[in-house]
Amino acid sequence: MHASIRAMSIDDYPAVHSLWVSTPGVGLNESDTRSGTAAFLRRNAGMSAVAVADGALVGVVLCGHDGRRGYLHHLAVAATWRKRGIARELLAWCFRELAAQGIPKCNIFLFSDNENGAAFWEHDGWSARADLLVLQKAVPPSGSVPRSSPREEARWTTPHAMEAPHHFEPTVRSLRGRDRAATRRQRASHSAGSRAASPHRRAHRGRARDHASGSA
Repeated sequence: MHASIRAMSIDDYPAVHSLWVSTPGVGLNESDTRSGTAAFLRRNAGMSAVAVADGALVGVVLCGHDGRRGYLHHLAVAATWRKRGIARELLAWCFRELAAQGIPKCNIFLFSDNENGAAFWEHDGWSARADLLVLQKAVPPSGSVPRSSPREEARWTTPHAMEAPHHFEPTVRSLRGRDRAATRRQRASHSAGSRAASPHRRAHRGRARDHASGSA
């Protein structure tokens, strides 16, 4: 039996959530509640898709964009329906919608230890960006006053967690260390330039005093 692809609606949420929970590699967070999903679907109307076979939901993907890049989230296919091209049909739906909106590229977030997922995306023509590091910070609730502290500044996160994993901490520290080193080099260069110029300034002040006293 062939599965049909259609736009996702919020009425699909119970079946979609059940499929997400049962799919390894799909990380759910505070944005994946019913109300959060409904807001995402309203913002990106008609872009997310589900696969349905014999009245049952067997596949899903969330799709949206920010006006510059597209983003896919939570692609999942029921275990008994895999290896039938359903995932690629869902992606084809998303890419048609993104193309219609004039979006030239699409990004995904993937757990670093999701080897099966990485193999699928790479086989589908996606490439990893080794030159990029994803940083994230929680948005304060509406009406609250944002406050910064050294601890809060260090709370960079992955796309799926609110606390930074240990393997990101050395990277963040190295970035800060590089900034401090650059600042020290800049100060040292300025200090050396000042010392080099000081004999000229002293000679100029001496000539000014001689001129004021009538000396030759």
